[in-house]
Amino acid sequence: TPTITLSPSNTVLDSGQTETYTMTVSGGTGPFDVELYNVTGSKSVGNVIISSPSESNTISFTVNAPGTFTYNAIATDEGTSTSYVFNSISNTITVNTALGIPTITSPTATNTLDEGQPITITAQVSGGTSPYTYTFIVSNELNPSNIIATNTVSSSSNSESFAWTTNAIGTFVANVIVKDNASTPETTNSIYSESIVVDSTPTITLSPSNTVLDSGQTETYTMTV
Repeated sequence: TPTITLSPSNTVLDSGQTETYTMTVSGGTGPFDVELYNVTGSKSVGNVIISSPSESNTISFTVNAPGTFTYNAIATDEGTSTSYVFNSISNTITVNTALGIPTITSPTATNTLDEGQPITITAQVSGGTSPYTYTFIVSNELNPSNIIATNTVSSSSNSESFAWTTNAIGTFVANVIVKDNASTPETTNSIYSESIVVDSTPTITLSPSNTVLDSGQTETYTMTV
């Protein structure tokens, strides 16, 4: 008695990705006319021919609507005197909405700090398959390839933050790269944040006019920043 197995290339996808089902026949005579059938949508995905037992063929298609979908393969052995029809075991995949482009929600205006002060960079993303991997990057505004700081956070949340303790002087921008957890992960990149201006760490010197005085005399301190 012939059997057919159905194997997906992905079990969890984002909308817009490609699913490929591999169908393999064992036993029987052949050739086999094999239909991939969307049980959830009650419609055929397509047909292929598998020439002989122990051989395989594939059908690929783009997933669009989010949800959970069940498929099976319906095979007809056309090499017998009377065609013999047999089915695979059903297989289910999950489709999530497409991974959106992340946005930097903070800072939303130019921030000016002294070196050593912290600033929190916050990013938000929608869609995709959680958990996500957020990679925060701080770089020189005029030369983005000059990376000053990075931080990677794994999270199931649609919003994450990175507290950067400023460690360089200049004008910088931040962006975030988000990778999701689909079977074939998707990656999206934000646009740059508003400017982060970092000035040198301030110092102050204190200079007395006199170091030794008599009672009643006047002392004057000069403070220079």
